[in-house]
Amino acid sequence: MNCHFIPFPLPMLRPQWICALCCLLWLATPAMSHQTSCCSSMIQRGQAEFDEKNYDEAIRIWSDGKKSSDAAKCPALDGLIEKAQTEEQNRKAEQASRPQAEQPAPPRPDMVFIRGGAFTMGCTSEQRNCDSNESPTFEATVSDFYLGRYEVTFEEYDAFCAATGREKPDDEGWGRGKRPVINVSWYDAVEYCNWLSEQHGLTPYYAIDKSRKDPNNENSLDDVKWTVTPRTGSKGYRLPTEAEWEYAARGGAQSKGYKYAGSSNLDEVAWFWENSEDKTNPAGQKKPNELGLHDMSGNVWEWCWDWYGEYSSGAKTNPRGAERGSSRVLRGGSWNNEAEFCRVSLRSYYYPDLRTGHYGFRVALVP
Repeated sequence: MNCHFIPFPLPMLRPQWICALCCLLWLATPAMSHQTSCCSSMIQRGQAEFDEKNYDEAIRIWSDGKKSSDAAKCPALDGLIEKAQTEEQNRKAEQASRPQAEQPAPPRPDMVFIRGGAFTMGCTSEQRNCDSNESPTFEATVSDFYLGRYEVTFEEYDAFCAATGREKPDDEGWGRGKRPVINVSWYDAVEYCNWLSEQHGLTPYYAIDKSRKDPNNENSLDDVKWTVTPRTGSKGYRLPTEAEWEYAARGGAQSKGYKYAGSSNLDEVAWFWENSEDKTNPAGQKKPNELGLHDMSGNVWEWCWDWYGEYSSGAKTNPRGAERGSSRVLRGGSWNNEAEFCRVSLRSYYYPDLRTGHYGFRVALVP
């Protein structure tokens, strides 16, 4: 018996549907016909997928048939499976032999050149009501560097995810595009920096050893603990140091001594809890600071390179933070913080493997 016995025309039914209907009639036929009919049904179902060049699906259907109690009555399945496997291998080989279209490099981030100089780091007079970790103040000198005009956006970070096959971070339902990327850890940020360097022909700034736990990482709750080391002489993209970040937020050599980055009126320059509507906002909508940098106060906290540690007195040149620690520095405040958290000298910190809807970053570059 086969499916052609059905006593009504089926011009509009696909072969898969005919075979399924055939098996529904299985219970109404003699036992020997059951075996012949279902063997025919399995062959036809697989053949329909094979004809559409869905070789993997054909293999699955025929392999499932071999596992059934009637497999001995359907010896043709072995040959059919072998044929589909051969076609699938040929298809993959053909794909591999085709020249791969080169993916264009992502656009270079908009970087602002910042002339180095000396400044007083920490709780200066206009900051007021400082936390204890903002003291003692000290003179910090930083060299010339570039800093991203904007925080890294979802648009930029999603390109990294697509190119490297990693999962895209959650946007909390607020939207992607030009909004600053969120739900990224410190480790995510340094990997992004290295990828961006490679895309533009630069030596990656960080040597990342994922097989060795960082001996300077004292955080027992950090399950990542990669050893991340700056490469001497590399001019690739990187995270700013805490000193670079504060110098830039204050306006560098053009600083006007504002409390926040670009103004002493926070609403002019930042998204914070009073105006953000409880979410991030697209980068660059608020007034920039003296150097043309946007959102240095508010929108998202920004990861810096440094291990968090207490300040000490005495002048320092290009300080890079503590030698070891359990948390990395975060700066700038975010969309859900009160104004005091968005001051240019305020310091925060957290575990480097943490991802939240408040944390993002921007990139820096050595001239």
